[in-house]
Amino acid sequence: MTVHSGRGWRLAPSLIALEDEVNRIWPRRSQASDGSIGDSAHRHRKSDHNPAGGWVTAIDLTNDPRVGLDIHAQMRTLAARGDRRVKYLISNRQIWEPGRGWRHYSGDNPHTRHAHISIDNTPAARNDTSPWLVWIVGNAPAPQPTPQPQPTPVPAPLAGGKPMQIVHVPDNPTQVNPDTWWITDGIEARTLAPGEPEWFAMSGLVNQPVIAAGKVRPVPMPWSMFSRLRR
Repeated sequence: MTVHSGRGWRLAPSLIALEDEVNRIWPRRSQASDGSIGDSAHRHRKSDHNPAGGWVTAIDLTNDPRVGLDIHAQMRTLAARGDRRVKYLISNRQIWEPGRGWRHYSGDNPHTRHAHISIDNTPAARNDTSPWLVWIVGNAPAPQPTPQPQPTPVPAPLAGGKPMQIVHVPDNPTQVNPDTWWITDGIEARTLAPGEPEWFAMSGLVNQPVIAAGKVRPVPMPWSMFSRLRR
């Protein structure tokens, strides 16, 4: 495993996520040429392996065909997909940059034993830990199931049978909230949930509902009568 942090620096979380992906897909891969923080040779030249603003924004990943990891082929696919985090890639004597494509790389290290991945040193690129190698079977995020419409719950009619009426009790607010609507068949009563008044009216289960402004309205019921109902 590469070093992820040190005195005054941290490896970008998105690159740690990339390394974790590669390790998960190829758990027995060689890490002989992996790297994060630059060595003494890197410190004397411009490199994303050197910390900038406390961040290292480059990682090297070893090529290991022995276990099926052709890191250079993976870099070709990554470039073709145009991942927005990528600043440039170096792989097998080639360098790729967005908008410029692949071209010959003439640096001292031909990057045949590993591939180099640099990202932009921005919060968006550093903190985006979404999957990198999404084209590999089993590595893409699991598809989210399509929400299925839930059936509209059917209100329970009262045991006493028809006719029913939607009422409220305005004259005894200390015992019954005057804003609460009830349905009653003259024997028992229960409170109504949102949407139930219209459902009862459309279903014909309410005897002559009161309609005002296109909406069901409750009928006032005196407390003296309401208090006799089962609830």
